[in-house]
Amino acid sequence: AQSPRHVGHEAGTAEGDAYKSQRLAWLDQMELEHDNLRAALEWSASNNLTKAVDLALALGRFWTLRDFNSEAVLWCQTILARAESLPELSTPRAQLYIVLGRSAIFMGNHKLGRSAGNAGLSLAQNAADKKVLVHLHTVVLLSSLYLGVFPAAQQAQQAGEALTCEMGDTDELDM
Repeated sequence: AQSPRHVGHEAGTAEGDAYKSQRLAWLDQMELEHDNLRAALEWSASNNLTKAVDLALALGRFWTLRDFNSEAVLWCQTILARAESLPELSTPRAQLYIVLGRSAIFMGNHKLGRSAGNAGLSLAQNAADKKVLVHLHTVVLLSSLYLGVFPAAQQAQQAGEALTCEMGDTDELDM
């Protein structure tokens, strides 16, 4: 087994490749390393919460694309609860709420998805990274639609659209 540091670095580097033509190979490699990644999460969740948050963020795309959503929810909830008292991790925790919210939505747990989106928004309101806010608004939008809470969905859509237009990011606007 590799050290948690080594595995986490590979996971973070590989995730960028997930958007390229090597996505399938990356996913297959992550699947082969899944037990090592779990060991790294176990270690980091108990010994270094910054590394745990980083690793969980790196695994987010893998978890959702390979339908490990229940595992994602469990890890995100565990790490978020343990890192709650660390203000220096506010923005990364907000990003982790995106992973939690998406995974919950993919599992059909729209109440948890909406709760995660709103919790992330509370953390990220003052964040300089507006893309994080857009993704959190999208989580709230989708979960609210599934729950039939249309005013909240519309509010999230409008807020996300306004931020996206402000950023001039048409890719985010498509989302």
